[in-house]
Amino acid sequence: MLGKYNTLYVLFLLFLLIISSIPIYSFYATSLNKDLSSLSDSMGNPYLIEHFRSGVEQIVKNYALFTHDNQLLMLYSYGINTSIIYGNFSFTVSTPYGKPAYYVFNKYLLILEHGSDVIHIVLYNLDNVEKVLDKMIDTGNLVVSGFNGIYYDNLTNQIHIYTTMMSLNGNTYLEEIIIDPISKTIIQNQPALISKMIYCGNIFYGTRSNIYPSTILIDHNVTISISSNETTINVDGETRIFNGTPIITPPLIVVNTTFIIPLNSTNTLVLAIYDDTKNIFYTIPFPISINEFSLYGFYPLGNFLSIIYYAVANKSLLINYFNVINNATHRLFLNSTNPRITLFLTDHDNDTYPEPIIKWNEYYVLTYTKLNKSNIIYWDHLLQHIASKYDTVYLNNTVYFMFAYKNNTASSVIELLRFNENTTVDYSPPVIHVVTPRNESIVSNPIFINASFIDNESAVYITEVSILNQSNDIVFSTYTKHNQFFKEINLDEGTYTLEIKSWNTYGFSSYTNIVFRVLGSHVKVVNPINQSIVGAIYTLEILSDSTYKVEIYINNSILANYTLTQGTNYILINTTILPDGPYYLDLRVQDLNYTIRLFLVKDSNPPIIIIRGLTNNTVVNGILNLTIIVNDEHFKNLSVILDSKILFETDIAGEHGLLLNTIEYPNGEHYLIFKAVDLAGNLRVVMFRIIFNNTYEQPVLSINPEPLNNTFIEGIVRFNISGNRVFLVNVYIDDKLFLSIPSINGRINANIVIDTSQLLDGIHEVLINASCYYGENIVYKYVWFVDNHPPKLYMRIPVIGVGGSWRNNSVVPRFNPIRRDITYVTEYDGSYLIPLYVNISDAFLENATLYINNSIARIVIDNNARLGVFNEDGGYLFKLMVPGEGYYILKLKGIDSAGHSSNYIIGFYLDLHKPIVNILSPINDTYTNNRSILFRFQVFDNISKRIFAGVNIQKDKYKPPSLDDYMPITYLGFTVGKVINQSIEFRSDGTYYVSFIFIDEGMNYRIVLLKLVIDRKPPAINITINKLDNEYFAEINVSDKYSPIKYAEIIVDGSVLKNVSSTNKSLITKIKLEPGIHNLTIISMDKSGNKAVVSKIVEITGTNTSESTTSIPNQSITMNTTSKTISNNNSINNWIPTPPIYLYISIIVAIATLLILVIWFRKKRR
Repeated sequence: MLGKYNTLYVLFLLFLLIISSIPIYSFYATSLNKDLSSLSDSMGNPYLIEHFRSGVEQIVKNYALFTHDNQLLMLYSYGINTSIIYGNFSFTVSTPYGKPAYYVFNKYLLILEHGSDVIHIVLYNLDNVEKVLDKMIDTGNLVVSGFNGIYYDNLTNQIHIYTTMMSLNGNTYLEEIIIDPISKTIIQNQPALISKMIYCGNIFYGTRSNIYPSTILIDHNVTISISSNETTINVDGETRIFNGTPIITPPLIVVNTTFIIPLNSTNTLVLAIYDDTKNIFYTIPFPISINEFSLYGFYPLGNFLSIIYYAVANKSLLINYFNVINNATHRLFLNSTNPRITLFLTDHDNDTYPEPIIKWNEYYVLTYTKLNKSNIIYWDHLLQHIASKYDTVYLNNTVYFMFAYKNNTASSVIELLRFNENTTVDYSPPVIHVVTPRNESIVSNPIFINASFIDNESAVYITEVSILNQSNDIVFSTYTKHNQFFKEINLDEGTYTLEIKSWNTYGFSSYTNIVFRVLGSHVKVVNPINQSIVGAIYTLEILSDSTYKVEIYINNSILANYTLTQGTNYILINTTILPDGPYYLDLRVQDLNYTIRLFLVKDSNPPIIIIRGLTNNTVVNGILNLTIIVNDEHFKNLSVILDSKILFETDIAGEHGLLLNTIEYPNGEHYLIFKAVDLAGNLRVVMFRIIFNNTYEQPVLSINPEPLNNTFIEGIVRFNISGNRVFLVNVYIDDKLFLSIPSINGRINANIVIDTSQLLDGIHEVLINASCYYGENIVYKYVWFVDNHPPKLYMRIPVIGVGGSWRNNSVVPRFNPIRRDITYVTEYDGSYLIPLYVNISDAFLENATLYINNSIARIVIDNNARLGVFNEDGGYLFKLMVPGEGYYILKLKGIDSAGHSSNYIIGFYLDLHKPIVNILSPINDTYTNNRSILFRFQVFDNISKRIFAGVNIQKDKYKPPSLDDYMPITYLGFTVGKVINQSIEFRSDGTYYVSFIFIDEGMNYRIVLLKLVIDRKPPAINITINKLDNEYFAEINVSDKYSPIKYAEIIVDGSVLKNVSSTNKSLITKIKLEPGIHNLTIISMDKSGNKAVVSKIVEITGTNTSESTTSIPNQSITMNTTSKTISNNNSINNWIPTPPIYLYISIIVAIATLLILVIWFRKKRR
């Protein structure tokens, strides 16, 4: 028996274990089997070993590498997620707002990100790899700018996050968010208005990589305030002000126990330093540039801050080591190709200075500061698409490199590599030998690639084989770890480059490329192409992949025999005996038994050129106006050349005009040459000898504008232009060409019309540029103030009411219904202020005046009251002074300098008084035995047209509810003055306190409290017979739990003997009984209308009494009330809690599991 009970006990424990392990499994089910701290040198022992590699189906946006508890911590964000790999765990957290920031301090991993109006906080405890918090915080109307610091309190274990936010009116706020990891709660403090940038906290950058910094927790709270040209630093109450502004963001660097803020002070690098060991502030100046070297960045490690300078011209680095212990400096010069500081290791050569690792193009180089030597430690074997961003950490004498690079346009690769030292290096790269294809060869499909790769000293680690087309697009690419490579591939016709790069196991590579051409067939005619125009004599250019015999036919008559060789062949074709026109040329390849046919057109006649307006040996001056006519059925190109200068070119046949300003050239003899060529290459040249003889005459230009210059205009502007010895006039409007007017025989007479309605209002410049005969330019400028439109006006009251954003002719609410700390209506000097936004747009605004009910409004800007008159256009946000409650019409009237005016009108109501509420039923202190109560009320308001109502119900005890505790009766509101019916169903007897809140559109509210007693049970009646001084009395006790006793009627032997009542919930009365038999009947009703009846027969003798009670059942009288409600009403049942669905599910699962275990146990017993 004991064994059976033990079995049942074990099964029961197993059941509890299964139930309790469900939430644990949901986390550990995502763990990886691969431990990042384990080493696997499957690729041999190169300097850099692949430690971790993972593909991501999206583009990686951000990533970082940390160390914690002697383990690596990797994070990378992509899409809307962030993957976290720590020790033996791998999991994903949602980060939907782009690039999150990562912080690791104490035992916590903090992930921060933000949208425009939301802050997302994720916190993990790395000691037990538990998610502590994942919270979205809505910032309302404030726009998040960024995070300004983190403070970790060691005493309370709380984390303080400081965030900068902007309001709609441009103010800057600093908000403090406090995280309590113990209680897993967040406290959001009220944002504080700030006038300068502030950084604060005790978590700053420690050892720093190229881009992503690690974090370090310091023992002090540091606050850095930045104004226009000074920086204030406070360390635990110690304050110092320094000239200059920070160079980096965030501004503080931690070196050992020293805090350093690099400042730019009048073009000098000043290190503002706080020494933690001595508790003192001091400064050390450094140059911002040294000769050709400019400041590049900073790197802290150990006792050194390395100040890095970079020279763009010779691509060199200069490192200034600054020792924070003794303030000593030491310089290291590095000359390389495009160097970039990657990481500083600890001192390797015993000279106290950290050794830098420099990235040179595709190599990483460890440079020793004392021994003046370098070791290559990395090669770029699989990272053709490597990003410039990477992260590094130093752990257990090993350097880890983390990369994220695009695999293609839509996916990424995450790779973690580690660097091991003390390795003998093979500096000789592999030897590459390509058998096929040969360089500069011509081949046809399929293409055979046959190559070998040999490294006798170490081994070939990997080889990349790629084929690129003429556009350098990769059409084929693969990697192989074998020493031989064979591949058959089909390619489209064209020229390709075979690129092969092979690495040995120590990262040294060799490279070769082979250029080859692929034919779509074995023989191809390259030139001329089919349907070409050819001359009488031309050359056939033929590509062949081997040796073939061919016959050439023209119109089926043999012309020649020829033997093609592998490569390019040239054959001269002479068709002088053929007439001009089309013919067929057939190339018959005898060995392959196929024919290539070309349809060609012979054209042996050059184009025809006709020149009008010019004869040979002509003497000209000023402008030479020519007409050129060129015709040819197969025309290609015409060039016009003066001496050796090309004046004009065209590929269009027909008639062309040419204006030549001879003044631009020296007087004397010149040659004007016309060359025309057709598609067959036939050329015709026509040449004229001309003499330039120019005598200068002053050009004349007259312009009459209407209206005059520098005036306000609208509509049409006219110009009358006349001139002599002018060959072209260009008219520009605001530097854009509007019209070109050529002269006729050097004369111009034109009327120009400009429609300014097509231009924007504003200042416009009209420039008239006349090009004259002798090379001069005459320029006239005119400026007009174009004003065709009245001012553009707009007004809005920027508030949010119970119905959403404010609408025209609606009520201005007193405060924001969502964030009630935002007040819209305030009192000011006997009036009331409401916010108002106006926008005035006009380039020539004279003034704009704001009227309220036809009087000039008074406004308050920056706490200064003035009239609502605006002399400059733009947007204005201010407070409008309103005398009191009522309806107001606002009119904004704008007038510009041209006399145009416009109006913008809106209306609004100001409601300052609470609504008046008339409760029709039930009255206060109502007692009823009906659990369905119809509440009827009528609300009046002088200004608001709709009323919004809510209800709060409390049982037995009353506590004044907050505004958030009311449940809306309807979200649409009620019409003022209408009788509203609202039915409420009460689930149980008791005393209820029903609070109604009535809110008008101005956010004025009135609260009405009603006390109700729901009682459906009748009074309890107890009759006791007592003897006193030989007399008998009947004592009647009537009591009720909730309601006072309305009456108790005592009937003795059919006659009403007594009728009593009470204001209490109980009453006691007694009557005297004479000897004999009596029939006592007690009828009682409570104040809620519940009735009870008890009958009792009593016999009284001289010596004793006998009682016989006839129990007439208590009668409960329920009054049925018809409930009539308005539309959209609902019964309110929220005070009786409904068990959550998961409770039912849990019970069902538990019962089903127990049944399965019992059945299994019984089967086992059998």
